[in-house]
Amino acid sequence: TWREAQEFCRWLSAREGRLYRLPTEAEWEYACKAGTTNRLYWGDDFWNRNLANTKGWKSVEESWADDGHKFTAPVGCYPANPWGLFDMVGNVREWVQDWHGPFPAEPQVDPQGPHLPDRYRVMKGSGWMTPSRHLSCSNRDGNNPADLHDPNGFRILCEIEEASPPPRP
Repeated sequence: TWREAQEFCRWLSAREGRLYRLPTEAEWEYACKAGTTNRLYWGDDFWNRNLANTKGWKSVEESWADDGHKFTAPVGCYPANPWGLFDMVGNVREWVQDWHGPFPAEPQVDPQGPHLPDRYRVMKGSGWMTPSRHLSCSNRDGNNPADLHDPNGFRILCEIEEASPPPRP
């Protein structure tokens, strides 16, 4: 659940003496795109199931991928994005810090999500059962923070202190 992910971050922060947290939606998407501008960090060929654990829905248009994993796959089974991050698309949807709500009309720099809490938290990415045609680094959904479901997961980041600029000569 989103709440358990928060508790894990608090526990790890206390244990390590560093701040661990869920990324914001903007941070997550930036990391997923890894400097690219396409729909997915590997390009726009969302149908290529050799690049992410997405099996799609069993239907006329899509069949279950035979990757040897019935549900989620161990990290590293699919190629990393250009920044070395695995499973940014596919495998599990990931909780982020933000409340779910509409985006503001005006452009934002490092947006933090709506300031008035909704009842849902944002989930980014896509899970192992997401239809391939829905894959995108921008994919987002809102979900109850108490939801415990197998295609849900989380990724954390560790805040680092900014280095002081070198002294001027």
